[in-house]
Amino acid sequence: MAAEDTFDWIVPFEALSGLLQPPTLGHGYDSRMLVLGCGNSTLSASLWRAGFTDVTSVDYRPEVIDQMRAAHADTPALKWDVADVLSCPHMPSGGFDIAVDKGMLDWFVAAEGTGDSVAAYLREVKRMLAPGGVLAIVSFHPPVYMAGLLGGCPLLGYESRSETDGGGSRSE
Repeated sequence: MAAEDTFDWIVPFEALSGLLQPPTLGHGYDSRMLVLGCGNSTLSASLWRAGFTDVTSVDYRPEVIDQMRAAHADTPALKWDVADVLSCPHMPSGGFDIAVDKGMLDWFVAAEGTGDSVAAYLREVKRMLAPGGVLAIVSFHPPVYMAGLLGGCPLLGYESRSETDGGGSRSE
C-alpha cells in the first residue's frame, strides 16, 4: 500500500514502539490483539512487523476494510473485520488480550463530549477483553484528561502509563 493511501492519526507507529511492546502491555507477542477503528492506518501492519502474531483490525466502513484486506492479502496473520465498535456482537466476549485505541476515543469525545457513545464504547471494549486484558489508548488528550475520563467510568479499573512523546494510557 502506497504511503498516500494511508493515514495515521496522532503519531506514526515508530513514535509508539516503546509503548506498544510486551513489557509495557504486560502481554506477549502471541497475544490476541484488537485494533479499534483501524481506518487505513499502517498501525496494524506495523504491529505485525514488530512481532505481534495475532492482530485483528476493525472499522465500521466496509470500503476501508476491503482496501486493507487487499493491501495485506499476502499477510494472512492480519485479520480485517467490518464492525461498529459501539456494538460488535459477532466479536467474542473475552476474545482479546490487548485492544489498541489510536484516536478512536478521541473521535467519540470530539463528536459528543463524554456522552453515551463513550460509555457504550468502553463497555464494548471491556466485553471483548479477556480477564487481565489491556486497553492501550493513544490520544491527543493529555494523560490527566484521559485519567479523568476513564477514572469516572465504573466499568474500568484504571492505571495510567505515559510516554514522553505524546502519552498513552493503560486500563485493566
